[in-house]
Amino acid sequence: MKINQGERIINTRIFFLGALALLLASITLSVYMMSVSQFLMAGFWLLDGMVIKSHPVDDAPASKIKRLARSAGFFLVALYRNFIYKWSLFFRNKAALVFSSIYLMHLLGVIYSTDMAYALTDLRIKVPLLLLPLFLCTIAPLNYKELKILLLIYCGGILANTFISTWIFFTTDLTDPREMSIYISHIRLSLNVCLAVFVLLYMIAKDKPSHLWEKISLIFLTVWFIAFLILLKSVSGIIAFLSVVFMIGLFFTTQLRSLATKLILFLSIVVGLFSVLIFIHSTVKSYATPEPVLFDTLATHTASGNPYLHDTLTLGIENGRYVGLYLSWDELQQAWNQRSTFDFMGKDIQKQEIRFTLVRYLTSKKLRKDALGVAALSPQDIKNIELGVANIEYLKPFNLKVKIWDAASGFINLKSTGDPNANTFLQRVEYWKTSWWIIKRHPLLGVGTGDMNIAFRQAYEKTNTPLLERFRWRSHNQFMSICVGFGFIGLLWFIFALFYPAWRHKGYKNYFFAAFFIIAITSFFSEDTIETQQGVTFVALFYSLFLMNPSKNITPIKEK
Repeated sequence: MKINQGERIINTRIFFLGALALLLASITLSVYMMSVSQFLMAGFWLLDGMVIKSHPVDDAPASKIKRLARSAGFFLVALYRNFIYKWSLFFRNKAALVFSSIYLMHLLGVIYSTDMAYALTDLRIKVPLLLLPLFLCTIAPLNYKELKILLLIYCGGILANTFISTWIFFTTDLTDPREMSIYISHIRLSLNVCLAVFVLLYMIAKDKPSHLWEKISLIFLTVWFIAFLILLKSVSGIIAFLSVVFMIGLFFTTQLRSLATKLILFLSIVVGLFSVLIFIHSTVKSYATPEPVLFDTLATHTASGNPYLHDTLTLGIENGRYVGLYLSWDELQQAWNQRSTFDFMGKDIQKQEIRFTLVRYLTSKKLRKDALGVAALSPQDIKNIELGVANIEYLKPFNLKVKIWDAASGFINLKSTGDPNANTFLQRVEYWKTSWWIIKRHPLLGVGTGDMNIAFRQAYEKTNTPLLERFRWRSHNQFMSICVGFGFIGLLWFIFALFYPAWRHKGYKNYFFAAFFIIAITSFFSEDTIETQQGVTFVALFYSLFLMNPSKNITPIKEK
């Protein structure tokens, strides 16, 4: 913008960056502060670059009200001109326009919605899809020093969250690690932790800190975040992490000139991938394959003289052992009711039948299902069972096998009973089936922005889903969610709006954007990532920050 003599420019950049820092710090800590920071960004964005003209002093007497009104008029005119100028910049940025059109799609979807209250709520939640690209593509590009400070503040906010979450995990009775994330969904937290790891790895590798303590601090943070990701046991976050490692590693492999080095790195990636698959396969096999049973050698009576039931058909397998072996229901009931206020025939905190939680727990501890087995349980074991913990291994903090066991248990349960409620993956399968049922009935334009909840509620009723009421959620797949809302036309546009800007700006050569983009897209396959305020802010913020406001002095991913 050209500046004439007698004009001055208002510079609020430092305040805008301060508001942006507040947003980055609060994205995993406070929804309220996320909203406040974006309001502040909007105000400073409106003022930044505004041209104020100097006007000659009017000697004619005028009241204070008139002088104030005249000054206010000049200010509003300048504000309007600055606003129009920035919008013109925005409209000249094709990538920003295309990405922001996702919000326009939601706006158009209101036209054929019936639930206007929910439609307006959804539009409010998704405002970052419009505002953050607008703000970040119309301010001067950040230099790397500014970006580094902002990203360290972002990592600092995540660090605070991880410390608080870890404190909660080790000081409260949690039956599920996901419950330790109190400020944000554990999945959204895992995605942010995953991105922070790759941000820190870049700083370690490229910045080459001059002081040893700086490098040690960055390495410590990286190791801590990876450890926390394992502690959180978020499958989505771990898959996203491995996806970034695999994709970026594969890209670097293709850019190497040395055939020998390229082959070694490629084989390392392949071996790593197969190692993960072998680990999963062996874990499932060890869980689901029971030890051989020689019925002639099994004891027939308890120590109290009551007959044992040896059932290998109806109660399933736990940790490679039949749950139904060495089972005496009468002794269990009497012994349990003497040690717990929870009735043996009732339900635990998780609304599961407590007798089945008990026999699974005893099996996981290699105890017989009789009075002696219950007597061998500690007070903490009793409390764990009351809380709904069915396997002692589930409480081990860094044991990733339990997520695989949980999935295997769900499949075994589904096969024997047809019940998908016991496992989150099987629940997702039901969500995807229901989504497809809706899509087939509204293939072109979907059900609209406001009618998503109505459509799922009606679909669950009409399909007689076996899902319990508390588990009846939406798609848990962002692509299917878009297709439900806006049909195949909307889905195709959504995919275009995601990938066209990345292609136009060669996002695959931008390390930060590439890492973020892989994390976001990976999450889309198992989560409705942009259907929550924290999720949509995560996507809109980093998409815009890394792609539409590319910082200077960042080493690109390029051929070597």
